[in-house]
Amino acid sequence: MFSGLWAMGGKEQKLLRTRASLSLAVLYGALTTLEFLVEDEGLDWERVTFSWSLKDEFLYYPERLLESGRVVFYHSDVGDDVYRRYESGSISFDVVLRPGFGDSSIRNLYRASIDLLMLDKELFRRRAVETSLGGIEYMFIYLETGEVALFEGEKYRVRLPFVSSAANLHTHPEKACGLSKPDVESALDLLVEGGLVAASATPSCVAYLVRVYMVSEDDYTRIKEALYYNRPVPASLKSLEYGVLGY
Repeated sequence: MFSGLWAMGGKEQKLLRTRASLSLAVLYGALTTLEFLVEDEGLDWERVTFSWSLKDEFLYYPERLLESGRVVFYHSDVGDDVYRRYESGSISFDVVLRPGFGDSSIRNLYRASIDLLMLDKELFRRRAVETSLGGIEYMFIYLETGEVALFEGEKYRVRLPFVSSAANLHTHPEKACGLSKPDVESALDLLVEGGLVAASATPSCVAYLVRVYMVSEDDYTRIKEALYYNRPVPASLKSLEYGVLGY
């Protein structure tokens, strides 16, 4: 692990490489590149599958995927391997779409992004304790290059310009488990731009919004309407899922 530390306006800022940051960057690269392949080939994305061992590699051995130089998915409607190269900083590999069938629907790999984020649960839980004690919130931005940027915010808010990233998470005080209206708005912006998951964390729970394939126009409209009328995130969305995890 490496870290850089600098200050701006007296507030703490760090750049870290963690297990979650590397895993999320590799998953982000694989899924966003897969999306291009599916669109280019005119395929049904819901028929893409993957092997269970691939999920474990994202979770525990992302270095192995980088060393192998490829991430393999399956689709019964391709006649030969088709592939596309992904590169971001030091992260690069081929995404391969291979004829055949895997063990699980691609939906489950999108959902796995929250499992990868939770690899850093002790890191953001400690910051959430600080938020509970003093009110200062912290933001974690998981970058495409494999690092996570930590920013100290203000009392009960974090103000940053929009940053395209694989995922982000900010802290809330205890007993404030969930995503506020501004949280949902910023989460939707991230997911529409290709990010995988946006979340908030208290010392005891994580609330998240994760995308499953590309955000559909219908889901986008439904969430925007819910925000306008101050309603909760709608249930039964097709391309987005809201959830809460205790830890």
